[in-house]
Amino acid sequence: MSKKRKLGRGVAIVGAGMSKFGMFRDRDSKDLFVEAYKEMVDSVDKGLDPNDIDAVMLLAGTYLTTGEPQKAVNVLRQHLLTCDPSISRKCRIALAVALYKAGSKSESQEEFNALEESNPTDPNPLLAQVQLLREEKLWSQLNLKVVERYQKYPNDSLTPVVIARDLAAINSNEARQTAENILWLVLKNNPSSTGAMSVLAILLEMTGRHDESAELYQRLIELEPENLIAINNLAWILSEEKGQYQQALELTRKGLKLAPNYTDLIETRGVVFYRIGDMTKAVEDLARCIELYPSSTKQYVAASFHLARALDKIGRKDEALKHLNQALELEEKTGGLSTAELNEAKHLLIKLQEGN
Repeated sequence: MSKKRKLGRGVAIVGAGMSKFGMFRDRDSKDLFVEAYKEMVDSVDKGLDPNDIDAVMLLAGTYLTTGEPQKAVNVLRQHLLTCDPSISRKCRIALAVALYKAGSKSESQEEFNALEESNPTDPNPLLAQVQLLREEKLWSQLNLKVVERYQKYPNDSLTPVVIARDLAAINSNEARQTAENILWLVLKNNPSSTGAMSVLAILLEMTGRHDESAELYQRLIELEPENLIAINNLAWILSEEKGQYQQALELTRKGLKLAPNYTDLIETRGVVFYRIGDMTKAVEDLARCIELYPSSTKQYVAASFHLARALDKIGRKDEALKHLNQALELEEKTGGLSTAELNEAKHLLIKLQEGN
């Protein structure tokens, strides 16, 4: 007679949510899982295994999600008493976060300081603090934390670059200025940091500072001649912002020799061909991009508009209208066109609808 297999703890946790609430149809699924998880703690194995770090972190995170940070503090403190020392650091970082969210900011900082002193090379305590400061939009404090640590450990340029990259993605002038400050500091200490250079070039391009961005991309290509992203982005700036079409074309050709199927470069080359009036080659490149880009991406939207624009120039109006309508329909869902491109697309739509 075979023995009944005991369910693993992870299965029990999920089952606790599913058995009581089914498929979560009647209430918000996240709220129901939070409630189910709390009840599971009291019913499965009479509590959490102190060495099951994932379960401990999930429960603490659950309390933070539901606005009960003091309960998260209590859970983490309880398990720190008995958990294996090899996993205690992760719990201590979580405890410092929970203390901060519970309003015990001085105690939280003491915990973060102790964590740094015990392992100065571990960036995770800093990353946790950065996340807390991001949530509260305390950009000056965030900048100071990153700068202070970098000045202590200047050989670790990766951590500030990663932080700056994430800040640059936030739609906030203050966040992006903080990112820029951090990146310039890294480059001042290490002028050949290609990571900092790449993120800063993209950030400057995003904020319309194309001359500065182009200089960084050029330097990046000198250091990394096969950096396709830098090649493509510099070619785009030379074409669309500086009107230097031949230089842009040469760059795209250089990049495509390295990677013949790199779709972004094919599209950039297609746009350059459009700018110099070679519509046959423009259509060829841009039609290929439509085949290569997934239809759910912003790149597909942009390529569809660029193709429509080129098709219009050579009198293929019906095809142009088809691709333009597709671009505008998808633009509403996914984006992909700049403000200038969207305005141009709308004017082109009117023109094509009027039969011009």
